Amino acid sequence: MFGFFINGFEKFITSKYGEDCWVNIRMEAGVFEDSFDEKMVYDDNMIFEIIDAACEILDLEEEELHEEFGECYFSYCLASSHGKLLKALGGSLYDFLSNIDSLHDHLCASYAGIKIPTFRVKPDASSRSISVNYYSDRNDFEYVTKGIIKAAAKILFKLEVDIETVYDADSIKFLITTNDFDECHLMFPKLIESSRDLIPRANEAKVSPFEFSKVFPFHMLFDRNMTLLQVGSTLKRILKDINTTKDAKITSFFQLTRPQIKFDFESIYSRINNAFVLTFQNNVVKQSVATLQANNEINTRRANLRLKGEMIYLEERDQMLYLCSPSVSNIEDMRNKGLCLSDIPIHDATRDLVLLSENLQKQRELMQQLHIVSDHLFKINTELEEEMHLYDRLLFSVLPPSIAKDLQESRPVSTERFSSVTLMFSGIVNFSDLCEEMECLDIVNMLNSLYVKFDTLVDFMTSYVYKVETVGDKYMTASGLPERCSNHPQVICTLALDMLDVSKEIRIKEKRIQVTFGIHSGEVVAGVIGQRTPRYCLFGNAVNLTSRTESTGIKGKINVTEETYKLLQQAGTLDMYDFERRGQVSMKGKSEPMTTYILSRQECLGSNNPMVFMVESASMQSSSSLLTSSGAGGGAFTLNRTGVTSGRKSRNSSVISSRFNTPGVSRTVSRFATPFRSRCNSAMSSVANLNPNHLPSPANSEFEFDEEVGFPSFGSNSSHLSVPHSLCLSPQIRSPRMRSQNIDTTLQE
Repeated sequence: MFGFFINGFEKFITSKYGEDCWVNIRMEAGVFEDSFDEKMVYDDNMIFEIIDAACEILDLEEEELHEEFGECYFSYCLASSHGKLLKALGGSLYDFLSNIDSLHDHLCASYAGIKIPTFRVKPDASSRSISVNYYSDRNDFEYVTKGIIKAAAKILFKLEVDIETVYDADSIKFLITTNDFDECHLMFPKLIESSRDLIPRANEAKVSPFEFSKVFPFHMLFDRNMTLLQVGSTLKRILKDINTTKDAKITSFFQLTRPQIKFDFESIYSRINNAFVLTFQNNVVKQSVATLQANNEINTRRANLRLKGEMIYLEERDQMLYLCSPSVSNIEDMRNKGLCLSDIPIHDATRDLVLLSENLQKQRELMQQLHIVSDHLFKINTELEEEMHLYDRLLFSVLPPSIAKDLQESRPVSTERFSSVTLMFSGIVNFSDLCEEMECLDIVNMLNSLYVKFDTLVDFMTSYVYKVETVGDKYMTASGLPERCSNHPQVICTLALDMLDVSKEIRIKEKRIQVTFGIHSGEVVAGVIGQRTPRYCLFGNAVNLTSRTESTGIKGKINVTEETYKLLQQAGTLDMYDFERRGQVSMKGKSEPMTTYILSRQECLGSNNPMVFMVESASMQSSSSLLTSSGAGGGAFTLNRTGVTSGRKSRNSSVISSRFNTPGVSRTVSRFATPFRSRCNSAMSSVANLNPNHLPSPANSEFEFDEEVGFPSFGSNSSHLSVPHSLCLSPQIRSPRMRSQNIDTTLQE
């Protein structure tokens, strides 16, 4: 059964009983497909199961449901692509039903392997009824057919008909009647009545058999015994022994290809409304024609000529006339079958189709060439899109996302002045000496390992930090541009602490390297330089001072200028870090010495507290991470407890214990930390047994404290986490992205 039929049943159920009813019917029938391809073949049992389920759910008799569906199915067919053909089948109900088989024959080309029913229609004008014999390989669909006939009569011909079903041995007969006698012309074809015949009666035929054979060169006349009485002129020419064989049988020369019935007189008469296709038997063609076919080197099946036409029953003679035409597609096909164009009469449309096919053949060749060119263009377009995608990836990798998006959309990018940003330079201590002592390959591998870790930290904070460039051992980052943010000093200071941590893991030839950091805040001008290889560059005295802060700073330390120190002080976040005053340092570009500070982490508060918060770097994301983020820049966190003995065991606790904790030793210092993440050894998120009275006032600090639960909240939109006997500080350092997201805090035990 094709999906078109199942879709029709779905349309019937949904339009009359609703979508929910259709879903219930599918579930009851055990059919879980949401949709059906109209040209795909499905198991016949599927539709039977669906119909049975519909009868049960709708509490309807099967015959009643089938008939209702048949009426709806005809409307569904009219609304489909076959509707125009259905409306043009006939001018009366009799003509319409007589040509249903022709429609089915046409559908065989679109629906390969379709099992179609056939109809034999007989009029009975005296009783004003139509008799329709229905033949089908499928059982139980006669009431669907009954509904279809009723709908066709009502919709196409405005007829209300009564249909009586009679069961014969080999078929089902429908007796169609109407009580509307004024509309009988819509039941039967209108007969032209005249007072005199157009052709006067004569004692002999006006057209001789010879002339008739020339007019219809492919016709055949045979009786009930299937004996050929007359054949067309072309058939006489190409069939051998047709003129010499006495009582030649049509079955000796032809085999019935379609319809699939027994090749005898009664079977043909029962399917008189069908189109009949006869194929030449093997070795029945004259030698001259057979030689022509052999020279063309084609297979026997293709060489055998096929005839397609209609059977006409001559009631007065009790004979059958087969009017047909050769089934050929083009001139080459016609020649392969031993025919010439002159064999096809001028009045036969096959002649026009053969000639037209030559033009169509040229068009098909052009179409094939166009398809080749189109495929080539599609391939080129696909390659171009891939290249554009690579270009976009490259563009977004070397430029800030907002700037890259403007360039991608061909919008001009203007130079912009930023009044306050924080910059950071990092450099490897004694890098020149390392280059002299070590192999170049070792230096490159070491830099790659270091910068991969740095890039991971920057990517984890991509909403707040932009990596400007790397030159040799110098790594430059900035915060506060191109997207402005007020907390850029805290971001860079925290990033520097994290970078200092990860740099201690890098070794070259078993020798640990040292990295010096310089941080400074000030005004810069930023813009895109170049077109072929655009770069987002920063200009200003602040860039020079940051570089000199690193180059003149204490080796292996984080050196911070007084400008950054004051910004942290103004923001009330100075207590988050430990600063050691270094003193005055003379720098090029400054008339007076600058005061610098050495940045380090605060000592961990409450180190013996079993509640610790740990952050795992994005480069080491795994199921064992104690604190994971839903995305770079923060938004959703998952906090796990460690070191707490309870009846339940966390899914991650065993992995975490082996990875981060030493038996008997409380590990309170995270390997990595990022801004806006809780960590025990940073004032950004501390855990301690503190007196709430000692906490900074919410009005004068960046912290919120929830006195009701004894735990600081992450903001008004976030959920609270209650920790008995412990307090946690969480700075409100949030970017616009963080303000738009709810921080979901979950405690897993």
